Amino acid sequence: MSGSPEEKAGNAGALEETLYGFGGTLGVAILGIVSALICHHALADAPVSAAMDPAVAEQA
Repeated sequence: MSGSPEEKAGNAGALEETLYGFGGTLGVAILGIVSALICHHALADAPVSAAMDPAVAEQA
């Protein structure tokens, strides 16, 4: 922000706020994907799925 000219400070501020929000949203999405993959991997190896009918376990 300090490097932008005074007449463009509004544009620079708007861009900074937009990118800040986008970065936060992207971070939450990436953390959600990683946690879902970890949970899916942990649940796929659970002994409960071994007791299921193989056709049902394949669909899960």
